[in-house]
Amino acid sequence: MASDADLREPEKILDAVGRRLDFDQPVAIVLLGILNFIPDDGDAVALVDRPLAAVPAGSFLAISHPTTEINGRS
Repeated sequence: MASDADLREPEKILDAVGRRLDFDQPVAIVLLGILNFIPDDGDAVALVDRPLAAVPAGSFLAISHPTTEINGRS
């Protein structure tokens, strides 16, 4: 099943994945290289909080965020 998703529309994402996942069981939320495209920190926090609120205890959250501070460009 392929579908388009936009993190700024968490309800749409949760509805789509809720048809495939059992939210009574722990799940993983994976946000790899996406939060750097949300310039406002408050918006980014809210966009992470909403999916976290939908999953049960024991679920996992993985986030990666690029940086130029380590071996960065001059």
